[in-house]
Amino acid sequence: MTAKGSALLLLVLSSVLLTFSCGAEKEPNDSFYAPEVLTSHAEGGFNTHDDVDIYRVDVQGRNRLDVTLVKTDGTKGTISLETYSSERERMYYPGIDLTVYLSGESETDSWTNLENTPTHIYLKLEGSGNYSLDVKTVYVPPVQDAHSSRETAMEVDEGTYAGNVTSGGLFEEGDTDYFHTLVPPGMELVVTLELVKARPGSFLSMITLEGESADNEPFSMLLMLSDEGEVQKGTWFNEDPNSHVGFYLIISGDGDYSLEVSLEDPLEDDVERTFDVICYGSLITCGLGIVIATSVLVTLIVVSMMKKKRRNDSS
Repeated sequence: MTAKGSALLLLVLSSVLLTFSCGAEKEPNDSFYAPEVLTSHAEGGFNTHDDVDIYRVDVQGRNRLDVTLVKTDGTKGTISLETYSSERERMYYPGIDLTVYLSGESETDSWTNLENTPTHIYLKLEGSGNYSLDVKTVYVPPVQDAHSSRETAMEVDEGTYAGNVTSGGLFEEGDTDYFHTLVPPGMELVVTLELVKARPGSFLSMITLEGESADNEPFSMLLMLSDEGEVQKGTWFNEDPNSHVGFYLIISGDGDYSLEVSLEDPLEDDVERTFDVICYGSLITCGLGIVIATSVLVTLIVVSMMKKKRRNDSS
């Protein structure tokens, strides 16, 4: 083979190899094992029907991840986004699933890392067209406060207290408030609960108060409020004549509340009621006596006048 022929053959082989290598080239972020680390913004697109883009996002403990997907071109086609855990398992609920169809269409969804340790998740995109992708993380403080269990219940005396509770969700934390008070012997605990404000964006908000004595007797008191401004009152009587008895007030549900705690002496109230009855009875009796006496006096006057008139007529 001549030198010219050898050069021509080498050129052809080089072209074939170059074409093959270009066709087999993979993007750097089309695999879970070689994802692109995303911290804020990315833009991309798909050249073939089996092309995918995979991003890794690091999420610190107690952080919420917000993801926004926008279709940026005018081509017809769908772009979808799915999330996968750090173990590369599909996250259904709670997870992030976004789909955009039209040019300029935007969708946003969130996922929260409720653990105190950092983790990472994968965002897998596929479809047709070009897109922009934005992510950001926001710290989410714990919703539970210092009195969210029996062991940490807030000790309360007579007075008014305010707070808020949330029921959370299937994969979200909730917050329940616990209060504890001592009821003296023979005294009655009076609890007034008001639903001050319903949880914003909640289709059905309800506040529930469950009262339990120290011996864990359930449903010693039960109040349920569902309308803003609604007020309900509950009572519990300490039948022990010698000892103070602890009583738990457990508030759960969704919304802001006002709690008023007071103590009353039923015997004192009975005495007051008895005294009131006697006074009212006396007043009524006196009133009736006056009415009767007045009627008798009027009757006597009328009779006397009639007799006098007859004597005058006969004379």
